[in-house]
Amino acid sequence: MNGSDTLVLRAVEKGCFIDGQLSLAALCNEGLVGTVDLYNYDPINNRAAVGIVVKEALRRQGYGRAMLKALDTLCCEQLNLHQVYCDIVEGNKASLRLFLSCDYRQIGLMHGWVLVGDSYRDVVRLQKIFSNVFDKPNADKLACMLRRE
Repeated sequence: MNGSDTLVLRAVEKGCFIDGQLSLAALCNEGLVGTVDLYNYDPINNRAAVGIVVKEALRRQGYGRAMLKALDTLCCEQLNLHQVYCDIVEGNKASLRLFLSCDYRQIGLMHGWVLVGDSYRDVVRLQKIFSNVFDKPNADKLACMLRRE
C-alpha cells in the first residue's frame, strides 16, 4: 500500500449486525483488497470478534494494518464498541504479527480448540480494548436506553 492509497470499509449488506455479524469490504485504489467481519456481536458488553482476509496477492503490503486501523475508527466512532477480540490458529505467524502490531494483546490460549486436517490445534485469543463506552459523548443517552430495557 503506498502513501497515496486511501482504504475504506463498506458494509457488504445493508443494516448493522445482521444476525450478530457485520461484513465489510475493504476497498482501495486497486479495488477490493480484502474483507473484515465483526461477528459474535454482544450489544450488552459492547464487544465483537474480528476476522480479516487480505487478498493473497496483496499480503505483506500494509493492507491488513490499514484495514484494522479503519476498523478501529469504525468501532470507536460509530459502533461504540468497548473491545474487539480475535482467535488465531497456532502457526499463523503472519496473522499473529499483524494483530500484535495493531495493539492487540494475548489474553488466552485454548488447547486443541480447532480441528485442522486430522489433528486438533491450539488457538490464541487476542483482545483490544478501546476505552470505556460510557466515556463517549452519548453516554447519558445510552445509559438511559439501557435502563429502559
